[in-house]
Amino acid sequence: MSAPKPMPTEVSLDLCHRDNGFLHHTRQYQQNEEAQAALVVRRGAPFRLMLKFNAELNSGINIIALTMSNENYGQEKLRRSWTLQEISSQTGDDKCPFKMNLVKSKSDSTTLCVQLSAGFDAPVSKYRITKVTLFHSPSLAVSMEANVEILLIYNPFHIDDPVFMGVDKERQEFVMEDSGMLFLRNPGTWRGPGKPWFFGQFESPVLDCVLLLLSGSQLAWEEWADPVKVARALSAVINSIDEGGLLVGNWSGNYEDGRSPTEWTGSLKIFREFHTNKRPVMFGQCWVFSGCLTSAGRALGIPTRSVTNFSSAHDTHANLLIDKFYHSTGEPFRDKNSDSIWNFHVWNEMWMTRPNLGKRYNGWQAVDATPQEVSGGFFQTGPCPLLAIREGEVNVPHDANFIFSEVNACVKRYVSPDNGETWIEAHSDPESVGKFLSTKAVGSFERQDLTNLYKYEEGSSEEQATFERARELARQAGNERLPPPRVSPDGQEAPVWRLRILPGPDAASSGIVFGQDASVEVAVKNLSDRDRAGSCYCSAVLRNSAGKDLKELSVENVKLDLPANVETTAKLSINAWQYTEFGNEEVDIVIQASLTDTENRVQTLDHVIGILYPDLLIRIPESIKKYRTSEIVVELKNDLEFALTDAKFSIEAPGLRSYDLEQKVDDIEPGAEAAATFKVRFYRAGPITLVASFSSKQVTGVFQQASFYVDYY
Repeated sequence: MSAPKPMPTEVSLDLCHRDNGFLHHTRQYQQNEEAQAALVVRRGAPFRLMLKFNAELNSGINIIALTMSNENYGQEKLRRSWTLQEISSQTGDDKCPFKMNLVKSKSDSTTLCVQLSAGFDAPVSKYRITKVTLFHSPSLAVSMEANVEILLIYNPFHIDDPVFMGVDKERQEFVMEDSGMLFLRNPGTWRGPGKPWFFGQFESPVLDCVLLLLSGSQLAWEEWADPVKVARALSAVINSIDEGGLLVGNWSGNYEDGRSPTEWTGSLKIFREFHTNKRPVMFGQCWVFSGCLTSAGRALGIPTRSVTNFSSAHDTHANLLIDKFYHSTGEPFRDKNSDSIWNFHVWNEMWMTRPNLGKRYNGWQAVDATPQEVSGGFFQTGPCPLLAIREGEVNVPHDANFIFSEVNACVKRYVSPDNGETWIEAHSDPESVGKFLSTKAVGSFERQDLTNLYKYEEGSSEEQATFERARELARQAGNERLPPPRVSPDGQEAPVWRLRILPGPDAASSGIVFGQDASVEVAVKNLSDRDRAGSCYCSAVLRNSAGKDLKELSVENVKLDLPANVETTAKLSINAWQYTEFGNEEVDIVIQASLTDTENRVQTLDHVIGILYPDLLIRIPESIKKYRTSEIVVELKNDLEFALTDAKFSIEAPGLRSYDLEQKVDDIEPGAEAAATFKVRFYRAGPITLVASFSSKQVTGVFQQASFYVDYY
């Protein structure tokens, strides 16, 4: 009688990266490269593993059991483990998120193919296969150690997943696109491009880092299955205030302990720094928080985009009102109350169903990771259905009241005739908040306007009805001080004054070149049919993105005594030395005019002027091939009247695995040029968008992008 075959004692797992990556649309993830012991897959779709043993298998029935656990990040409350078999029985803490529904032998007699799948209710998470047990018979089994990672993410490609997005080109943009554009300049006056941003959601360690951040949230592990709860948790952990999250917010102008927010051109460096040091990265402002949340959402498979709201209200009292106070001369009272209007604010939208609210609320949800107000005990905002915002349903979870105010608050203006002792309500302005809501268009780097998703046309009957609904719901919530009802255009008093910025060949009406002097003229006209008198306070101020005035650059106080239909002007001169000290801030120059007349009318004008920074030149070789070393050159000419010190260039792009993507250069004297040559190797073929940036002690936020194609061979 022949000796029995030796039983296998070792097993290796082939994760079939190529086939699984293709079927799950996860080929771009760095974890899905052949040499990695990790695999990224999506819920609801099968994937296969090849189990290769060091000895021939029994010719009879071979039953496989896999011992699995989740990554618990050192927290006992997150720890789960299971034993999964091809038959329906399984043991462990809870029902295993995976099913093993196919096992078959290969012709070489040493390999088994196992097919696994996870349901649409499975938590997105990192799982480990730690042991493979092979049963030759009920009484004969052998266990072998294993160590592979399965990273499970949401599935926007499948109709049964709550994040399913049915339009392919939109899914490609909002899930698979890893380069984007953030809009930080008011489209009403600015015609230039947005700020390029590299989301880098497929690069390591972004996905690992997002799951690490979720482990620090307040969610139970099973709640990681719900994209609504995960989106809300992400809005809390992307900022660092409550839970030691990813990024520290800083609007002070002092960034000595970290980087100026204007220096970042992508999320990848931020995630890498957090993953390495395990502490919050310094520093960010709203567009940086939003860029990182877009990266996190897309890494998890949730369709996500960054959205900019210009003239964005910050209503601290949740009463739909923004209060502004003025002297009788027209000069504003500084820091009178906590409400403010930001030049712009960038938040996010994430696509998902809202089964707890009803089908009409499915689709885009507003989510904001910038720490502004406490919600549910934490600095978190959303997700809130865009439909609820547009319809004024400010009682819909989460945070509809706050977001509605950001795009639709009423500005109330008060005049004091006695330096703040008493106040006269002078003007209600329902139209100045919430302008040009913007995102990157699908398939291009152009701006797409989203304003109609958040609000009806100003002055329309639908807009009035929406605001009335919001007022009533706010009243029911206990707010006693609320804005007045909207008045239709036919019922409003005709304006008696007009304020405007005069265009002209020498006027900086849309942009000021950084480091140059400029001038702007403000025109005031009496539109009525009789003489009128008053005072107009005109100023140019340097204002940061959060609406804080950093410095007054120029002031003209004009006494008005104008005949009917007569116009007068005030000229504001802006000297470069007044604003170049703020070259490391995201700032605009805002022309303000506030007029009060003898009948206590108030009329105001806020005109935002962007600052134009030097251009970068990117030189790309004619041919770039995957895995081959190429040289990319970034150049800058210093057209300023002062030297640029502590200067450096940096680049970011998909598939760049070299970490030497930042180069310091010598001080750049006025009129001189500087360049940095980067030796790069791309590990990804296809269309690539590269972002280059320049920073120095005197100025940051200088950037440029270039698109090109990386060939396979």
